[in-house]
Amino acid sequence: MATHPSMNDFFQQLDKWRHFPAFPLEARSEVFFALFLPTVLEAHFKIGIKPQIIPQFPLKQESEGEEEDYNLFDKVDFFALSNNDECAFLIELKTDMKSRRSDQDDYLTNAIGKGMCRILHDFKEMSKSKNDKRARQKYFHMAHALSEFGLIGLPSNLKDTMYAAHSQGVYELIDDICILRSPELKVVYVQPYQSDEDKCGDKRFSYIYFDEFADIVESQGDMGGLFAGYLRKWIEDPAKSPPR
Repeated sequence: MATHPSMNDFFQQLDKWRHFPAFPLEARSEVFFALFLPTVLEAHFKIGIKPQIIPQFPLKQESEGEEEDYNLFDKVDFFALSNNDECAFLIELKTDMKSRRSDQDDYLTNAIGKGMCRILHDFKEMSKSKNDKRARQKYFHMAHALSEFGLIGLPSNLKDTMYAAHSQGVYELIDDICILRSPELKVVYVQPYQSDEDKCGDKRFSYIYFDEFADIVESQGDMGGLFAGYLRKWIEDPAKSPPR
């Protein structure tokens, strides 16, 4: 029998499956959050936000020994930048409050202390640490996105070299990537509701709860209205209600 699932069917499935033990609602729904993030950030911070969002932005872990290891890193769910290039946002999405971890606060605090310039330098070194050509090419996609933000400048022949049959000289070209800007960093948690772990007194950390997110997006077309309705459902702990 032919079926023609609607977007509402998709959200209903997410809503049903989020109650199951190992279903990762966060990973399955993050693209919808990303679509509306620029609008929500603009409304929350009262500043213009660039429409591009970078997912799974890498933050190098601190090395225990003297030698730096650029293959060890944490990932923040989204990276965004203000229109005036003065503020960059490290955005962590939580769809289940039980996934809040203190070590995330630690490495995000550490990222703020390092600053954007150092983070971009680390990104360059991560790109060079990839021995696999395919991995370097995927990092180049992120480098291209950062260059569109105006944060870095790419050598004119890096793209052709990266995708050549024999990418000789690619490491030297990655070294030649220029860091152009170092905006102030802010951490943003997007989560169902306020928790005791929130650093409400720390101005470097901001929180956007699902009710605020829903209030902003519900006027953003049919998709926004649909998403807002489910966001309000997702405020509830998925373990607390019996099956319907």
